[in-house]
Amino acid sequence: MTVLTLSTRNVSVDGAAVCPGDDAGPCDLEAGRVLEALRAFAGLPPMDLVETEARIFLSGPRGKVAVQNVGGRLFVAELPESVNTAAERTPEQTLDLLISGKQAGASASGEAAMAAAEELVAAGSQRKGGLKQVLNSGWVLAALVVIAAAVAWGMYRPATPEGVTLIGDAAKISALNTKLDGRYGTPPATVLVLASGKLSGVQLIAATGAEEPRFQFSYRYGQIGERLVLVVSNGALLELQPNGGLKFLESVYPRMAK
Repeated sequence: MTVLTLSTRNVSVDGAAVCPGDDAGPCDLEAGRVLEALRAFAGLPPMDLVETEARIFLSGPRGKVAVQNVGGRLFVAELPESVNTAAERTPEQTLDLLISGKQAGASASGEAAMAAAEELVAAGSQRKGGLKQVLNSGWVLAALVVIAAAVAWGMYRPATPEGVTLIGDAAKISALNTKLDGRYGTPPATVLVLASGKLSGVQLIAATGAEEPRFQFSYRYGQIGERLVLVVSNGALLELQPNGGLKFLESVYPRMAK
């Protein structure tokens, strides 16, 4: 059984939990355990990663890579990152790269790269020095080039989750904006703010009495059958509840009074 070396930044060794400020390793693991860790890492909820740059670093017989999760997608860059562009890979393709040097199957699609760059830049801008650090990454810069090209050709469309039909009628979108724009949540926990296609997260800081921004993404309206949903650019899906609140996974954000 092939053994690889694994270390982490802001994520547990098994890839199953975000751990801000916690760096682990390096440790030697069999390829099967590394595959399990990468699968768990890919399955982390997108919102858990908004304010944390979580990475897994791997070393194998044919190279060394850094792996980052953005909206459920794994982007893999060979080290050093400053001179290598990241590509989207599955956990299996990542192991193939490290064990056999196989490059086939990597994807750097415009939609995936744009979603990844948007999330990292949005998250990085919220912390001191974070934006500069993000932009020093070669794969993020490459993704931004993809964004520019996509905008120039007018071809950008956010990835659509399976089973969702996007709403494209301008009049209907305008009516939904008027109806749904507002604040959702229960302070002092994070409050979601909808503003005509922009989703922001803010949190009340008790010591100062002021709100601090946590994240910002774009979103589009869609439907799953008769249910209205918000398709967020980082891969999250928010569902409108009968009582007017928003649901993300198991968390419900009630509509706040205006």
